[in-house]
Amino acid sequence: MLPTLSLSDILLLAVLALLFSLIPLFFFFLYRFRNRPSQNRESPRNDEENELSFLKSEIARQEKQIQQLNLAYDDALLYIQDLKTNLIFNQKMSQIGKLFAGIAHELNNPISAIKASTDTVIETITHEIQNIAKAKEILVSIEESEIEQLIETVLKNKNFSAVSSYTERREQKKKLKTILESHNLDPSEEDLEKILDTGLIEPNDGDLSLLYHKNTALKNYILSVRNLNQHLSIIQIATDRAASILLALKKFSKSSRREISEVKFKLCENIETVLTIYQYQMRGKVSLTKTITCDALLLGFPEELYQVWTNLILNALQAMKFNGNIMIYTKVLNENWVEVRIRDNGPGIPIDLQKKIFDADFTTKNLGEGSGLGLQISKSIIEKHRGTISVISDPGKTEFIIQLPVLEFC
Repeated sequence: MLPTLSLSDILLLAVLALLFSLIPLFFFFLYRFRNRPSQNRESPRNDEENELSFLKSEIARQEKQIQQLNLAYDDALLYIQDLKTNLIFNQKMSQIGKLFAGIAHELNNPISAIKASTDTVIETITHEIQNIAKAKEILVSIEESEIEQLIETVLKNKNFSAVSSYTERREQKKKLKTILESHNLDPSEEDLEKILDTGLIEPNDGDLSLLYHKNTALKNYILSVRNLNQHLSIIQIATDRAASILLALKKFSKSSRREISEVKFKLCENIETVLTIYQYQMRGKVSLTKTITCDALLLGFPEELYQVWTNLILNALQAMKFNGNIMIYTKVLNENWVEVRIRDNGPGIPIDLQKKIFDADFTTKNLGEGSGLGLQISKSIIEKHRGTISVISDPGKTEFIIQLPVLEFC
């Protein structure tokens, strides 16, 4: 890999080249000065003309050499810019390649949920059609006022949110049992499980009057219809989840080698895209806390900023060994600036290394963990967006602070 040269390095090389090109001229004048004729009265005019002619030709030669150096300097700057652009692009492609296994696993979860719920929906609908006569008997057996309550009970809380953990499920069951016992009901363990399975966690008096109706078949009918609604909600949520993953992946991978012009985009949407992509790596032992107190409209290159959030989040995960807490905050600094903070509770960065972490030749990566150029690239991208990036780190905490100019706050 070619070494990365800074602008100061290029300027220094250009100055040195110019100085070296002037050395022959310096020695020529020195020689002419030391060996000039002491008294040459015969042809002083010819000597002056010859010397003037030589000086003109030498100056022309030096001017041509300076022009060549300027062209070489411009070419070097373009070459360095191409190297930097290609490095960002290649790192992104490398990250996308590594993501595919995780994304495939992440997509497998909603697809499996859709399949399982679809099977249940088909089974439930088939059962209800086969027992439509029984359903008619149930509806005929209840009062008109109870039909309104039936509709309310069946449709209540039909939007399924998330699968409860073991601890949450236990607490829900305990709460449901308390509610039923307060109405002088003695529910069996099976009843509690069936009711909870339909998402009816806190039934009211109207719900209970139907669940424990004199027509005992009414309970099974209510739970069956609620179960159908529940699985339809699961299908909708799983479909939305799969779509959001694919959309985030499309945004993340959609970038050309060189973006031509800046565009307007929302900061929080930009960050959320990366979080969606890397959510599968935060499962289990990683806790993510987001405090988004504002959103800002930025002008820049959204695909490049994906690289910044990706590098900082992956660095945090690797520093914590994928076990710990990540916190992301947004904050209004003033009407023209927004601040983003990304903090982890990893081991921290030693104080003697904190000034070096944005250098191109610095890395703490082990083999297989990446190029180690992520922070240097991130700094370059933030500065391209006219912003700043800094770090605060102590044992047990590392926080990166990014400040960016905004067009307006949303």
